[in-house]
Amino acid sequence: MFTGAKVFGAIHIGDRVVLGANSVVLSDVEADDGVIGSPARTDEKGGRE
Repeated sequence: MFTGAKVFGAIHIGDRVVLGANSVVLSDVEADDGVIGSPARTDEKGGRE
């Protein structure tokens, strides 16, 4: 979880998830995913380079 990331509501964050800086998470995030943006969406790389 990077600086400024926000999680709103009763959200389930899976294992090994990367939340990008200043992301706004409004829904559940599956394990091994990476999310970016506002509202947060899954990164094509899955949070890995």
